[in-house]
Amino acid sequence: MNYLEPAIGTDYVYCEAKKLRSGKTLAVFAVRLYDDGGKLLDSGEFTFFLNEQKVE
Repeated sequence: MNYLEPAIGTDYVYCEAKKLRSGKTLAVFAVRLYDDGGKLLDSGEFTFFLNEQKVE
């Protein structure tokens, strides 16, 4: 996670996620967080373990 700017003076924070790669057990996502004005606040790349358990 790259903490670029503080989320001060904004009513909402918007998240955009993009799947970079997905395999049988791992997935890699790139995420970006923006404020109301479209200013980039944070970004990062994350790896997740995939399992068959359903989320309700």
